Amino acid sequence: MPAAADFVLIRQTLAASAEAVFDAWVTPSIMKRWMFISDDGDNDIYKVQTDLRVGAAYSILEWTGSEDIDHFGHYREIDRPHRLAFSLESPKHFKGRTSVTVTIEPQGSLTLLTFRQAGIGPSVVGKPWSRMFDMLAQLLGDDRKAKVRGVSVEGIG
Repeated sequence: MPAAADFVLIRQTLAASAEAVFDAWVTPSIMKRWMFISDDGDNDIYKVQTDLRVGAAYSILEWTGSEDIDHFGHYREIDRPHRLAFSLESPKHFKGRTSVTVTIEPQGSLTLLTFRQAGIGPSVVGKPWSRMFDMLAQLLGDDRKAKVRGVSVEGIG
């Protein structure tokens, strides 16, 4: 079980507007194209529900071919296009409730995305989130390699 002090921090620049990056985190039709997709693409994100209000719930349903997996939580802060904070639970992948904060900062023609998930470490979620952020970059039309995008992963746990 992850310790409360565990966290993962991922930063990268994206060749997209801050609004486009923010919307990719909250728009169901976009979310299902990059969030929680497996390495081999053998899963299907078949239902995404959001209620974009502080305190309201969201759910991302994944079908693995043999079982449903729900990734869910509640929005804690919504400040389009600068910041999004929410709880995240995914009992099939990790125990407990984690806290995610996404900060989005315009930097000229690029946007800096800073992702922090508290309550779990990079040894559990660092690689999956890095893979998802590669998909997010492609979805937003940023074909640059991770090294060029300045992707960094750090944390404890």
